[in-house]
Amino acid sequence: MFARRLSFVATILVAGGALAGPINPPAGPIAPTNKTLDEVEPRIPLSQETTPGDADSMFRIEEPGSYYLVDDIDIEAGKYGVIIVSDGVTLDLKGFTISATGSSLDGIRIGSPNVRVHNGAIIGVEGGGVWSFGGRTILDRVRVRSCGSWGIYCFGPESVVRGCSASNCGGIEADTGGIYVLQRGSIIESSTADNNMAEGMYAVEASRILDSTSHSNTGIGIHTEDSCVISGCISFNNGDVGIQVGESSTAIGCAASDNQSTGISAGSRSVLETCTSSGNLLSGFRLGRACIVRNCDGSSNTEDGIVTPLATNNANSTIVDSVFSDNGAFGIRVGNGSVVRGCVVAQNGSAGIDANTGVAIEGCNVRQNGTDGIVVVGDCRVSNNTCDNNGASVANGAAIRTTSTDNRIDGNHMTDNDIGVSSSGDNVIFGNSASNHPGGSFNVQASDLIGPTISGSGVIGSTNPWANLVY
Repeated sequence: MFARRLSFVATILVAGGALAGPINPPAGPIAPTNKTLDEVEPRIPLSQETTPGDADSMFRIEEPGSYYLVDDIDIEAGKYGVIIVSDGVTLDLKGFTISATGSSLDGIRIGSPNVRVHNGAIIGVEGGGVWSFGGRTILDRVRVRSCGSWGIYCFGPESVVRGCSASNCGGIEADTGGIYVLQRGSIIESSTADNNMAEGMYAVEASRILDSTSHSNTGIGIHTEDSCVISGCISFNNGDVGIQVGESSTAIGCAASDNQSTGISAGSRSVLETCTSSGNLLSGFRLGRACIVRNCDGSSNTEDGIVTPLATNNANSTIVDSVFSDNGAFGIRVGNGSVVRGCVVAQNGSAGIDANTGVAIEGCNVRQNGTDGIVVVGDCRVSNNTCDNNGASVANGAAIRTTSTDNRIDGNHMTDNDIGVSSSGDNVIFGNSASNHPGGSFNVQASDLIGPTISGSGVIGSTNPWANLVY
């Protein structure tokens, strides 16, 4: 049995040997069969042999290509860390740090378009972190901290700053701060700016700031010029306005809190949607003319919840489906020609809604404000609102008060205010319901046109469609 097994093994070995290839190498020199590292990843390390510096820089890139750091860079006094003067360069910082202990210039200075810098840090340089003057610069995951000038400064068009941060920058030069893009079509995305000496983030017209955070800067947290879009951003604890957008801009899903000025400021013809502004030293929202505000919340601010231009004949703003509560002054203050619809305005220190001339106020819930619920000047329509328990801070708080003529007040429900309607004369008042007003449900003038008042309990005895009900 054992002999039979040996014979079987020997047969297999002989057969296997018959299938094997030649054991002698072919004639001639041995050559590699795979790609070289340069062929797999054709990149150039920064060194004095490949990218030598000069009197102004530690390293200077003058040819297009893909480059990478192999170590930290300590910038000498009076020099830039890296200067890039070629189009079409990618620089991978490989997680290393560019820093300086003396009076250096910028960490990275870019003078050509189509340059990408990514994945590293620039710390403690006396100049700026990254300065770019070339168009279509891309900065990705670059961390800048404690630089004397701007953290990131892009002066070329269509620049992109993504996943970057700028902290504790500015101060050596006036008005230098965190992340600035200064040509049209640029983007700041998923980035952070904090504790900078001027503004946290700034974008020139026709740019976007997306999903970014700015806090604890001495100036404005996030600032854009005209025709910009800002979305998903947070700005808090800044020394000036939290978020400020220029004319014809859009802000969506942003939050501003605890800033030392207005929370969110928007130029004329801008749109604000699903934004919140709370705990700011001045107003929650401050608008230019002809703005649209939807589904926003402005609460617990020291002054007004929201305010539009007041001393103008064409404020023409629209505020709908929003909440303004617990502000120190007015909930909503609107100028001429505006529309306020479907809002909740509650527990503000002064009047809930204060409106100038030609304003339509419809379908709002206005309650527990310090003085009046709704105050209008003239030529306004106040319809289908609920006004409850206003006047906590005064003895004569009205649910609805007019200060001039030609107003229409109809379809409102008023309860537990000091006064229901307080009219200044020459207004039309009908179809309202009122209950429990110690100072009178309808304090009107002889010049007013008012529907008949039906009071008491039981079945309503009148079919007059213009009647006001008191119960």
